[in-house]
Amino acid sequence: MPRHLAAAAATLALLTGQLCAPAAGLVSESTMPPQYKEVIKPELAQKYTYTQDGDYSKSLGVPTYEWMPANGCPRAVIIGVHGLTLHGRRYRVLARMLAANGVGFVAFDMRGFGRCRFDDNNVFNTDPKDNKRKVDHEKSYQDLVTLTKLVNQKYPDLPIVVLGESLGCTFCVRVAGELPDIVDGIILSAPAVHVNPKMYATPSDIKQGIKAIVSLHHEVDLHAFITQLVSSRQEVVDEMLDDPHILKKLPIGALLHTDEFVAKTSKWGKNVSCHLAVLIIQGSQDGCVAPKHVTDLMMNMPSENVRLAWRAHYGHLQLETMFMRAAIIDAIGSWLDDQSKENKVAMKTLAEDVVNAGGTVTP
Repeated sequence: MPRHLAAAAATLALLTGQLCAPAAGLVSESTMPPQYKEVIKPELAQKYTYTQDGDYSKSLGVPTYEWMPANGCPRAVIIGVHGLTLHGRRYRVLARMLAANGVGFVAFDMRGFGRCRFDDNNVFNTDPKDNKRKVDHEKSYQDLVTLTKLVNQKYPDLPIVVLGESLGCTFCVRVAGELPDIVDGIILSAPAVHVNPKMYATPSDIKQGIKAIVSLHHEVDLHAFITQLVSSRQEVVDEMLDDPHILKKLPIGALLHTDEFVAKTSKWGKNVSCHLAVLIIQGSQDGCVAPKHVTDLMMNMPSENVRLAWRAHYGHLQLETMFMRAAIIDAIGSWLDDQSKENKVAMKTLAEDVVNAGGTVTP
């Protein structure tokens, strides 16, 4: 992979440039309505392939999405875990760019989200005893474990990185801690350690909260959460509101379940390997994650290879949007480059130079 993905801005231009012939897979890759002019220039489209509900879906029974380099085997594979209310195809712009640069990307819809929830034809809800329309983080975690093992079986000699945003980060930290032999690195964007109570405790939701005391099935309207907390960029807010596969309501029981689940992130972080490569991306204007929670998570991780990409004035949602920032792409590309075999050889040579210069290399 070129240093810092060579030219993040140039690649983004290929993804979001002037109108041109769309890629063949664009219709199924995107869930956005027609007014969003999401097109891919042919010179990038020919560099990757897109597969929806392939072999991974046959094994898991949930929706899966794959973006792979068109020419040859990938040099690494990233498994994406989406955030609360979102779905796997929200990573499509990032995934296309990575695949075009030789890094495969696999994502899935967690239970209760995406096409697990919006499954009018019961494609993924054939078993009445296994309702995938319902949010179930524990079962979704087991789906991630199975998917990670399947990717490892298919690519046994490649680095496997698990990437998450917000809620998805908790899944990444847990799988890295419990299955250290099949996860080489994790990328965490705005890792959730506690659900912001403003999601369901704003003044406009007090009445709903009272109703929820009576019924945990009462659905909380998340429009205030999306418009006030997720991003200060209006285009990102509008994109979320216009995506029909993003949930705009959730039962209070699912929110409480999520809060209980993400509260274990720091605890699970204590179990990761000291050799695990970790990248944390965090914006200073994040309305959902407090900086203290991010630093607590970093302090709990025993890894000797943790990098924080702090971005001033950035909000919560950075990866699951078509409105990507080049600085975010650069942070991921730089980190991926630094985990390469070539860079590790260069670091070993540098350590030898320190010794040759009369110094001592310490951990």
